[in-house]
Amino acid sequence: MCYFRTQTKLAHRTLTEYPLRELFNALRYVIRYGIAWRAMPNDLPPWHAVHQQAHRWLAAGCFETLAQDLRAVLRLAAGRQGEPTAAIMDSRTLRSTPESGTRAGYDG
Repeated sequence: MCYFRTQTKLAHRTLTEYPLRELFNALRYVIRYGIAWRAMPNDLPPWHAVHQQAHRWLAAGCFETLAQDLRAVLRLAAGRQGEPTAAIMDSRTLRSTPESGTRAGYDG
């Protein structure tokens, strides 16, 4: 399944000018090094093309779908069901310091 393809009517010219792989790698570079969009190196596609494509992917829900499917694949590889059958919720708030006293404890 290809997660990062977009509809051609939404793609405009960005997809024809720069391969999706280059745009994705440039987005990974921005995230990994925490740089500003405009501070991207010259050997990557222009910042505006990467920024525009990242917003398309976000609007299409690509990253959420990818994360859900990756979780399912990893669970199957570990010999479990693809979807979890239960969830655990913890209502206890830990104390940050001994001086916090009764301010910390159970949420409520």
